[in-house]
Amino acid sequence: MSARRAAALSLSTVLMGAAGAQADPRFTVTWHPLAALSYGWQFEFEAAPSRWISVHATPTTVFTVDDGVPRPLGFAMDVGVRAFPFARAPSGFLLGAHVGAATWNVAGLTPTADGLALRGGVTVGYTFVFARRFVLSVGGGGEYVRFTSSRQRAESDGWVWPFVRLAAGVAF
Repeated sequence: MSARRAAALSLSTVLMGAAGAQADPRFTVTWHPLAALSYGWQFEFEAAPSRWISVHATPTTVFTVDDGVPRPLGFAMDVGVRAFPFARAPSGFLLGAHVGAATWNVAGLTPTADGLALRGGVTVGYTFVFARRFVLSVGGGGEYVRFTSSRQRAESDGWVWPFVRLAAGVAF
C-alpha cells in the first residue's frame, strides 16, 4: 500500500511540476481607460526581451465629439523602456522612461491650433499579472511637453504635468 502511495505522490509531483513550468508571459497588450475618459483611445504593446527590461509602444487617437459624432483631432505615438528591478518583466514594480510625438489639428475650435507636440517623461508603478493572462498596471509620473504650432512656426513654452497610469489587458 505504501509503494502505491509513494508512486502516486511521485507521479503527482512530476505532473504538478510540468504544469508549474509554464513560461512567464513576455508580452502584454493593454488599454488605458483614463485616457478614454479625458482625451482619446490609447493602447499599449509591451515586450520583455530580458528578465529585467521591457520596451513598449503606445499609439493614441485624440478625439472630440461634435454633434454626438466622435471626430479625431490628432494622433500620438510614445515609445519607452521600463526596468523591473525586483521581478520578472513585464510584471512587478517598474521604473520607466518614454518619449513621444503627437500631431493635432484643432481647426474647429477657437483659437485654432494645429501642430506638433514632443514629449518625454518618467513613470513609477506596479504591474500585476493574474493567472498568467490578465494584466492590471497602476502608477504615475511626470511629463514635459513642448507644442509647436504650424501657424506660428515657433516653439511654444514647454509644460510639465503629472499623470496617472491605469492600464488593463492581457498577457501572453
